Amino acid sequence: MESDCDVIRSMPLQQRPHIEAVRCQLDAVALSQTPGLPWVRAGNCGGGRKDCGNCWALAERSCATIQGTRCVNHETVCAADQLHVSLLSLLGITTIHKCVAIRHALSAERLGVDIISIDGFECAGHPGEEDIGNWILAAKAGKVLNAPFIVSGGNGLGSQLAASLAFGASGINMGTRFMVTKECAIHPNIKKAIMAGDETATTLIMRSLNNTERVFDNEQAQTVRRIEASTPGDFSSISQLVQGALYHKSFHETGNVQDSVWSCGTVMGLIDDEPTCAELVTRIMDECRQAIAQLPVATKNTPP
Repeated sequence: MESDCDVIRSMPLQQRPHIEAVRCQLDAVALSQTPGLPWVRAGNCGGGRKDCGNCWALAERSCATIQGTRCVNHETVCAADQLHVSLLSLLGITTIHKCVAIRHALSAERLGVDIISIDGFECAGHPGEEDIGNWILAAKAGKVLNAPFIVSGGNGLGSQLAASLAFGASGINMGTRFMVTKECAIHPNIKKAIMAGDETATTLIMRSLNNTERVFDNEQAQTVRRIEASTPGDFSSISQLVQGALYHKSFHETGNVQDSVWSCGTVMGLIDDEPTCAELVTRIMDECRQAIAQLPVATKNTPP
């Protein structure tokens, strides 16, 4: 019987423009085989880039893998298109689409993605090129979106979950915060650096390439910034300094926090301990309930 993937492969290339541009790392597909994990994140690119087909590489490279595992949801971060949104829907996969601009979110909503992840400028990794923080981005998302959305970037406290719910979001997404948990298998030195840092301890690189990345402000990042300032737009001049193999070595071998560029968010300023994931989630929920309970009763604030 012909599979959905076979149907996609049989399409003319002009009808599947992204599938042949496979360059992604399906960096968490293996995790989808772990019992109890509800979703898998696949692909990583500069959120909202129209020239990147990394995330939609799922259609060509991992349909069979995902169909055969516990994967339920798929997060995508490059430009959405109807073909692949429809394909994921056919496979029964819920699509969470990362957007760093409201216009991207509205476009993704029209295409039928299931959930929007609104990523503010505070986030680790690629925050886009418009520098809009979640205080505006999430609030506007609550005004203009009909699809459910979650707030990503800068989250580490339950009070932020309460604020996100007030904006109309269905929840929050946390990345850097989960890096500093007992279960996260990165070098202890990386966790210590995050806990020792504050909200000013990140910097931005690759701005001249329109592929901005928020990373830990260390020696390697400053070297990249100096070179980029002298040769703007020339990726070849910094490519050896920003390669993923370097931070993989830092994270999983040496623990050297200075000799690679690695993503982390401004939420560093809110991280000062290393709980288990269960403890962290419980704390977030308790703090959220407490924040909501402390709000004045609505009738007391109603004008006469």
